[in-house]
Amino acid sequence: MPPGAIIKLYFGGSLEFGLPPTERALDAYVEMLEPSGLPWSVAVLGGDVVGCGLARLALERGGHVRVGLEDHAGGRRPSNLELLDEATSLLSALGRRPATSAEARLLLGVPTPR
Repeated sequence: MPPGAIIKLYFGGSLEFGLPPTERALDAYVEMLEPSGLPWSVAVLGGDVVGCGLARLALERGGHVRVGLEDHAGGRRPSNLELLDEATSLLSALGRRPATSAEARLLLGVPTPR
């Protein structure tokens, strides 16, 4: 795996990009990726990855989540910190925690800085 490789699964929110952020769509992607063993993450372009439930589904299947204002759309106007707090709360509810910098580098195959 090349350093920094992660499969990014983008789902469509209000941008109508890609598959809808549903359990069925996620499962189709995960089934295709399963033999590769590559790490993967989900994002909803023009939506709310945590609010729509896709983040929970991805985390329960061993995936990762991308959050931030770049992707977010909806009736509310959260800050990046609020979006991060929501993702962190979800991780906690699932008995997990965010990866440390060292863990993320190891997962992605990125060498430790000298």
